[in-house]
Amino acid sequence: MKYLWLLCLMMIGSTACHKSGVSAPADYSTITPTGNNPFTNSLMLPQNAVAAGKQIVFGGGSYPNGTISDSAFIFDAGTNQWTEAAMSSGHWLGGYTAVDNLVIFAGGDNAPTNPYVSDVDLYAPSTGKWTTAMLSQGRYGLAAASAGSIAAFGGGQIGPQTEVATVDLYNAGTGTWTTSALSVPRTRPAAAGAGTKIVFAGGQTNSNVYSDIVDIYDTKKALWTAAHLSAPRYLITAAAVGNQILFAGGYNTNGYSDVVDIYDVSTGEWSTSQLRTPCKY
Repeated sequence: MKYLWLLCLMMIGSTACHKSGVSAPADYSTITPTGNNPFTNSLMLPQNAVAAGKQIVFGGGSYPNGTISDSAFIFDAGTNQWTEAAMSSGHWLGGYTAVDNLVIFAGGDNAPTNPYVSDVDLYAPSTGKWTTAMLSQGRYGLAAASAGSIAAFGGGQIGPQTEVATVDLYNAGTGTWTTSALSVPRTRPAAAGAGTKIVFAGGQTNSNVYSDIVDIYDTKKALWTAAHLSAPRYLITAAAVGNQILFAGGYNTNGYSDVVDIYDVSTGEWSTSQLRTPCKY
């Protein structure tokens, strides 16, 4: 049981790296399952975890045989208990984010039933209720992020080498959906939000070119602006802290990347740094 728990945790944070040095191995010996935990018995390899309120939802996963899972495993940090739910679809390589205390899983691959799903599952931790919606275009390889009451689901692909620029915008305050577009169609971009800005960066275009394009959506003004990463790449990891959004690592024609592009949403300025080890994902 302990092995499966560790496997699932490591799959969530899985990172492919090119080792350029030697470092001490991580010590996972103190991690133990908490509460009545169906997650450790599921054998599902979750792709993502999204937190809202005191709950964390694990989903968008698959099984070791490649079957896509529609399961969601929910951990409540207030009660130390787990619950399990079935979403309307599997969301492998979908877009995942939280906005206004809602957890949203959108699009993705639900093969063999449908590799380009438009299904959206919304979970409200405050009530434990699930609702559904539909993206304007079914696709996988999209990215998602939120700022304020707006969640954005951008990019992705609808077939082999058929990338799209579609952005679906969800206003959690009104419960309405609208559409917009990235400046360049691409799959597997990275996305994160801070302040009033949602930023999509990098990805891979229709011609299998690694992109350095950055699209910045101002949720207050409903306007897009563009910028460039310091190096083109995809499979980037994005995260926000305070007023800064970091786009770290990735992959391009030179292999794994150690580049970190840092965007300050309050000043609009960019800076760079480096990871200790070149990584993708």
